[in-house]
Amino acid sequence: MATNFPGALDDFANYVDGTTIIEAATLNDMQFAIEALQAKVLVNGDVPNTDDECANKKYVDDNHPTSFFNYSAAHGSNPIFSGVIGTANVYQDLNVAAITGAANVLVYLKVAANENNAQCKFRTKGDANVVSTGLLSDAGGASVVTIKANNYIGYAVAITDSDGKLEWTSTDASATWTIDVIGFVI
Repeated sequence: MATNFPGALDDFANYVDGTTIIEAATLNDMQFAIEALQAKVLVNGDVPNTDDECANKKYVDDNHPTSFFNYSAAHGSNPIFSGVIGTANVYQDLNVAAITGAANVLVYLKVAANENNAQCKFRTKGDANVVSTGLLSDAGGASVVTIKANNYIGYAVAITDSDGKLEWTSTDASATWTIDVIGFVI
């Protein structure tokens, strides 16, 4: 019997020590199945050395990577936001889907401002919970950035909604903010 794989799964018999006589054809059938599996897993039949030589193990949309870190360094300085928020303490949409794809994504943001003591907060779009502005010990978490001196930077972590959007706000309506996606994980 030749293997059915990859068109269908093989159904091999179970054998019992001391009662089942195993013939060469039985072992050959199992070997054919293993060879078919190896041919399917390896693209070029050689020892895999790169992702291109292995079967695709990604089970999500191939139009966007499932994770990326150091995005700005690899893609140049192209912030997702650069400017003033306009109205202090009012949440506004921040769309990162052009980088991450439209999915719930954990994003790592690099945040800079040109004002002393400017603070911004991030949350999932549609989340009505108030993001604390306290210290980490006061539940401020990693989604709050306070810029203590002009042109300092900070980092924030937040989760997008299924469309790849966050909400963010600032305590300073006149601060010029620059927000970059440094990395993300789907």
